[in-house]
Amino acid sequence: MKYFLLIIVLVSCSKKEHKIVYYNSGELLSEYYLENNKLNGIYKEYYRNGNLKETHNYKNDIRIDSSIYYYKEPQKNIRKIENHISDSISKLIFYNYKANKLIKSEGMSYKDSILIGKWKYYINGILIRVSEYKNIENKTYLNQEWDFNVNGDTICLSTFFKITKNVKDTLKLNQEFVSIVHVRCPYYKLEDSKILVCLPNSETKKMNKDFSNIKELGYKCFKDFKTTKIKVSTEDVNTKHLSRITKKFKTPGEKLVRGIIYEYLVKEKDSIGLDRALENAHKMYFEIPVFVKDSV
Repeated sequence: MKYFLLIIVLVSCSKKEHKIVYYNSGELLSEYYLENNKLNGIYKEYYRNGNLKETHNYKNDIRIDSSIYYYKEPQKNIRKIENHISDSISKLIFYNYKANKLIKSEGMSYKDSILIGKWKYYINGILIRVSEYKNIENKTYLNQEWDFNVNGDTICLSTFFKITKNVKDTLKLNQEFVSIVHVRCPYYKLEDSKILVCLPNSETKKMNKDFSNIKELGYKCFKDFKTTKIKVSTEDVNTKHLSRITKKFKTPGEKLVRGIIYEYLVKEKDSIGLDRALENAHKMYFEIPVFVKDSV
């Protein structure tokens, strides 16, 4: 599509140019400011019907503060607000169509395309779901979800886990870190499954932030309570979905216990072996911050 471009130069000490762009049919498309050939100041874009489509604030070609996106109809009803936290991370808020003050969803994104962290989803202003996303190998990965009923109680429609630390956040050198991993709402709800939890075996070879080097690292894996015959105090817990993990650190400082929970089908494991079953397993990723102090 071709556009006509009208440039108005505002003579000032800063030599800022005010540029206006029109659709080929004559309607206003956008207006913005250039300074030293870089976007600086407010950028506005319009629909063909004249309604405002989006606004941005630029500083040296980089978006700052907030960007606001509008629905085509009705006029000035906000569709999305994007708060620019850094060059690569933004907080997004989506609004319902014709319900300008009701949030539909909100959460964080990485480089405008990868969802990260916990996203909240609403219907008529009521929270119905929280989804946790991870950046796994530079792609959005749905790690776990919590669904809620009208009373705000968690219901087991999706998949989530809980990690209970048996030690404090601060450890001494070579003190054993111990935690219990519990997949409280499994991915396989109608089939028999177990979990296996794996941690990098080496402290010197660290896992990449997006877990992209998981195949290059050696692992130490922990089986479920049913397999290891660890007893629990309640009969309501499925011991196949419980695992006890441990780790020691030889150097002081801030650490991250990073690992993967594999939930695999028992029947599949029995027929094709554990290694292949893990390749097809549902994966959940976790990070547990701890601090190791020098015991000297």
